[in-house]
Amino acid sequence: MRLGLMWVFVAGAIAVPLVPGCSCGAAKAEGGGEGEGEGEGEGEGEGQGQGQAPTVTITAPTAGQEFRAGTSVTFTADAVDPQGEVIANTGYVWSSSIDGPLGLGAEVRNALITPGQHIISCAATDTDGNIGTGTVTVTVLDNALPVVAIDAPAEEAFFLATDSVTFRGSAVDAEDGPLGAGALRWTANGAAFGTGGTVTTALPLGDYTVVLTATDSFGATNTDTALVHIVTNLPPACTIRSPDAGDVVITGTSVDFVATCVDTDGVGAPANADYRWSSDLQGQLGFGASVTDALVTVGTHVISVCATDTVDPAVIGCARVSVTVRANTTPTASITAPIAGIVVDACTDVDLRCSVDDADGHAVTVRWLDGGVEVGTGRNDTYRPTAAGVRTITCEAKDVLGAVTTATTTITVQSPSVNISSPADGEVFAPGRTITLRGVGCSVATGQLTGAALAWSEGVTALGTGNVVTLAAGLPGGAHTITLRATDGVSSRSTTATFFVSTPPTVTITSPGDGVTVTSGVPTSFAGTATDAEDGTALTLLWTDSASGEQGSGSSTSMNLVPGKHVITFTATDSAGQTRSDTVTVFATPAGTPGSFADLFVNRVGIGTVVDVAFGDGGDVWLATANGLMRVADDLSGTQTFTTANSDLPDDDVRDVFVMATGAIVVATDGGLAWDCDRDLTCTRIFQDGDASLQSNQMTSVVELSNGRLVLGTADRITIIDPVANQGRDIQAGDGGGDGARDDQVRRLAVDDNDDVLVAWGGNQRAASLLQVGDQLQNRDAHVFTTIDQDAGLVSNDVRDVAFAPSGDRWFGTTAGVVRDDGTDIVSFDDGDGLPSDSVRQLAIDSVVIGGAVREVCWVATQAGLGRIDADIGSVVGLRAIDGLPSVDLRSVAVDGQHRKYVGHGTPSGAFRYDGL
Repeated sequence: MRLGLMWVFVAGAIAVPLVPGCSCGAAKAEGGGEGEGEGEGEGEGEGQGQGQAPTVTITAPTAGQEFRAGTSVTFTADAVDPQGEVIANTGYVWSSSIDGPLGLGAEVRNALITPGQHIISCAATDTDGNIGTGTVTVTVLDNALPVVAIDAPAEEAFFLATDSVTFRGSAVDAEDGPLGAGALRWTANGAAFGTGGTVTTALPLGDYTVVLTATDSFGATNTDTALVHIVTNLPPACTIRSPDAGDVVITGTSVDFVATCVDTDGVGAPANADYRWSSDLQGQLGFGASVTDALVTVGTHVISVCATDTVDPAVIGCARVSVTVRANTTPTASITAPIAGIVVDACTDVDLRCSVDDADGHAVTVRWLDGGVEVGTGRNDTYRPTAAGVRTITCEAKDVLGAVTTATTTITVQSPSVNISSPADGEVFAPGRTITLRGVGCSVATGQLTGAALAWSEGVTALGTGNVVTLAAGLPGGAHTITLRATDGVSSRSTTATFFVSTPPTVTITSPGDGVTVTSGVPTSFAGTATDAEDGTALTLLWTDSASGEQGSGSSTSMNLVPGKHVITFTATDSAGQTRSDTVTVFATPAGTPGSFADLFVNRVGIGTVVDVAFGDGGDVWLATANGLMRVADDLSGTQTFTTANSDLPDDDVRDVFVMATGAIVVATDGGLAWDCDRDLTCTRIFQDGDASLQSNQMTSVVELSNGRLVLGTADRITIIDPVANQGRDIQAGDGGGDGARDDQVRRLAVDDNDDVLVAWGGNQRAASLLQVGDQLQNRDAHVFTTIDQDAGLVSNDVRDVAFAPSGDRWFGTTAGVVRDDGTDIVSFDDGDGLPSDSVRQLAIDSVVIGGAVREVCWVATQAGLGRIDADIGSVVGLRAIDGLPSVDLRSVAVDGQHRKYVGHGTPSGAFRYDGL
C-alpha cells in the first residue's frame, strides 16, 4: 500500500520525505526553458544556476515495458553534468505521472500501483541548481493483490516457551488462483521463520506480531497479521456461549451472559467470582460464569469476559464478542372501525378493525377493550356490546418486547333497540285491506323482547303487543302513524312508521280534446278535473308539455305551443303520494297556415332511398342514394342527380356525404372517396384502394377533423388520411397498434369540436368506440380507442349510428333503442317510452330554444317512424303514419340551421321535410 507520506533512506544521506502531490517531473526553471525527454529514456533541460543542466538517461525500465500493478520495479538512471560535477545520489528525484513520487537516488525500487500508462520521470539537480530531466513511458496492467489469511493460531493466542506452535495460512490470487508454498513467507517481529502454508516452530518468551506475506507471480504482495504471546504461565482460556457474536438485542432487554473458562496449566478452574463481564459502551455487567443483565446503550457493544489465573492473580484470560443494541420503537395503532360516534342498536354485532404497525418489524398482538374490559383479540374482530350508553372502545397494540400503544373511539349503544319492519314508512294500502304490523326489540340486559315488552299504538289507542299484530280490515282512509315501544324493565325506547289507506286520484283532461290542431304562438287553454276518495280536491295538480316540460299547475292552464306534435300530461298527486295522469295529443301548426298538421311535411317521393343528408351553401341539400348523389333545393325541388356518367364520382352507390368547412363537398361511395368537390361534383382528388394507405374502395362513413385530416370508415378498417399531403395511416383490430380498435367494419362515424371521433362498429365485434386521434399520423399507437359497449351502459352492442350533441353528450342508436351519455348518467329510451320502434337507423341532434330555454333534441329515424327525445325533461314523442308521415320506413334524418328535419325513407323510396320542433 502506498502511504500518505514516505521516507526513503539512502546510504550516506539524510532521510528525505516524499510528499504525495509534489511535481517531480520535467521542471521549468525560473531563468531557463523546460526540460523535455527524448528517445530511449534520455532528457535534457536548462538549469536555474550557472552553466548547463545535466543530461539524464533512464536505463531502467525501458520504454514500452509492461508491469503488473503492485509489482516491485527497479528504476535506474545516469546523469552527465556538462561542468563535470558529480550528481549526488539525493539529486535524483523519481516520479510517476499517475502514482506520484517514487523515491530518491540513481537506483530506486518501488511498486507502480495504478493501472494505465505512466510517464516515469527522473529529475537530476547539480550543485549549481541546474535541473535535467529524463522520461520514459511504461504500462501498468491491472493486478489484484493476493488475499491472505492466517488460519491458526487465533488472534492473541497464548503459548508456553516449551510449546511448538503451528502456524497455518493460505492465500488466493485473482490471476494466479491459490498460491503455493513458495509464495508464502512467515515472519515474527520482522524475523523470518519459515515458508509455506503450515510452519511449526518454538518461539522465545515475549509478544510477537506474526506476519504472513504472500507474493503473486507478478511480484505483488499482501499480508495478514496475528498477535501471539509466549509466556511462562498460560492464562485461562475463555469461551463465550451467550450471547452469540453478531446478536441484535433491543435496548433494555435482559441478556444472559454465559461463559466457560479453563486454566489448562493451573490448579482447577477459575472461581465463579473470578469471572468479570463488561461492555465497552456500558461498563461493568457483573461477576460469575453466568450473569443476566440489560443492555441499555444503543450501539455496537464489545462484550468481554475475563477470568483470573488460578496460580498467578496477575494473569488474566479474556474472550470477546460483539453485539448490537437497537432502540425499540413503540408500535402504532389506528382504529378504522367502528367509526367514531356511530349509534348501534342493542344486540347488534360491532365490527372491530385496528391497523397496527411496528417499525422494528416485531410481532404485535392486539386486544380490544370496552370500558377496560377485554372484548376481543386480533386486528379484525367483532363483539356485541353488553351495556348501553356511550362506550369507549380501545385498541391496545403490544410488541413482543412489551412496548404498548392504544387508540380509542366512542360509540353509542341504544338499549332497548326497537324497529318496525312492516309496514314500510310511506307504504300505501287499498281501503278494506287487512294490515299486519311486524317489529322487533332487543335489550343488552335481557336479549330479544317479546309479548308485553313490545307495545303497539296509534296515538292514544292501543293496538296490541308482541312481535306481530294484525289490524282488522276497514281502517279509515288517510294517514296512520303507528308507534312501537320496547321496554326491558330498565328503560324503554320507541319508533314510528306512517302508512296510508288510500285510493289513487281520478284525473281527466276536459279540454281540448285529443288530437286537436292549434296555432303555434297563440295561447291554448287546457282544463281538467281531479278528485280523490280521501283528499277530495285537495290534490297537487301539474301540467307538462312533451316539448317544453312543466307548464302550469292547478285545474287549468294556458300554453304557447311550438309547431309540432305535443303530448300534454295532466297529473294529480294525493297526500299518500299516489299519482294518476291523463294525456292528450295536440298538433301545433305555424301561424298563418291553413291549420293542418300535414302542412309541416314537405314531401318528395320517387328520388330513391336516401341514406344520408348534408346541407351545402346557397340552400343546397345533398341526398345520398344507391343510385347517385342528388342536389335539391331546401323544399326538395329541382332535383339534379350526379353519377359516374356526369361527374367525378368514383361510384354511383353513395354511402355518406358531408360539406367541408370550406364549403366543398366530400362523398363516400362504394368505389372510393371524392374529395374537395364543387356543387357540380368536379373534384380535386379521388381516393381509392392504394391511395394514402387506403386498403378498400368500400367507404361507409367519413368525418373531417379541425386540421383538415379525414377519418374514413370502410368495410374492413379505419383509415386516417391527410388529403393534401396524400398520406395516411390504416388501423385494423389487433394490427400491432391502434390501441384497441374493436372491429374492422365501420358503420358510422361522428366527430365533435375537440376532434374526438365516435365509431359504430359492424362485423362480429359490434359495439362503439371513442377514438382520440393523435398528432403523429403514421404512429398507430398515437390513435387511441376506448370501447363503449353493454358493459359501459349500452342497451345493445348492435350500434347503427352515433352522434355528438353541442353540449358534448354522446348519443348511440342501436337495435334496442337509444342511449344518451352525458358524462355522468347513462339513460336509455325505447318503444316503451314512446319511440315508434327500438330499431334505430340514424340520429340527428338539434339545439333549439323553446320557452326561452335552450333544449337539445335528438331526432331518431326508426323502422316504424320518427322519434323525438328531450332527455333533460324525460320526454319521448313518436311520429307515425297516423300523424301524417309519408312513410314510416325511415333510413336517415338530418337537421338544418332552421331546425327543419330532412328524412330519407325506403318504402316508398324518397325523402320528406318535417318542420315541427
